[in-house]
Amino acid sequence: MIGGCNAQIQKLSEKEFTKIFKDSLDNRYPKEKFLIQKELVIKAVGEKLNVYLLNNCYNDYLNQPDSIKNIISKYLESTKDISGLKKKIEVTRIIPIIMPGNYLEVMKEKFKQSGFNKELELVYQKYNDQLLIVFGEDEEKRIGYFSKEDFSKLKISRDTLLEFSIKNLKKRISRVNKIGTKGSYGIEAGGNFESSIILFQEFWNKKNFDVDGDIVIAIPNRDILIVTGSNDQKSLDAYEKLAVKSFNEGSYPLSPYLFKWNGKGFERFN
Repeated sequence: MIGGCNAQIQKLSEKEFTKIFKDSLDNRYPKEKFLIQKELVIKAVGEKLNVYLLNNCYNDYLNQPDSIKNIISKYLESTKDISGLKKKIEVTRIIPIIMPGNYLEVMKEKFKQSGFNKELELVYQKYNDQLLIVFGEDEEKRIGYFSKEDFSKLKISRDTLLEFSIKNLKKRISRVNKIGTKGSYGIEAGGNFESSIILFQEFWNKKNFDVDGDIVIAIPNRDILIVTGSNDQKSLDAYEKLAVKSFNEGSYPLSPYLFKWNGKGFERFN
């Protein structure tokens, strides 16, 4: 019995959470068979892309333990193609997603530990020494990443992919809000694409951001983008602390570092 509204929620272990997620998969797809490989890893037997890594889902749950139903429901949306019928990529939905520089290595190792040995051949390019741009298909409730083989079937030049995808992203973001004053700002773009705003070159100028010195940002998580100036030491100190904390605790960590605008892109500042 819960003693009252102030009672602390007993958080599920990784093992318990994985079991609940598998039960949800079983209910959603009664004709499919799922096996728990280990904590936070589930395989769909017989499927081509059959590994479900629940690390981000579990982290979201730990941050909001009273919202477990909504969190699992959201992540179940990413399993909607479980039938194995791959739809043709909708080119107008291809967008650029900012990822940490070690993303491919981390995912490869996670898949390897899960018994999935196929090479992870995503379409990507390097942004700087800390970040990658991975290209995916915006499917409203999830991002569907595609392989180099899938991409080769499209009539899009690799040389123009970044520019093409940025144009798509601008059309899909209804509004970019700048909040804050006096040289310290935050950017809001719906909760999923804040980090990708760093690719909008025309956005990063002193007319938009009245900061002391060069434009400096932190993007510790994909939904956090904050801006200050290279000479504003008070804000820089605060941003460094916030970046490390959010990077270590957030569900979609990108980088614990600050980055400075060099006129064409962002490079590591601290």
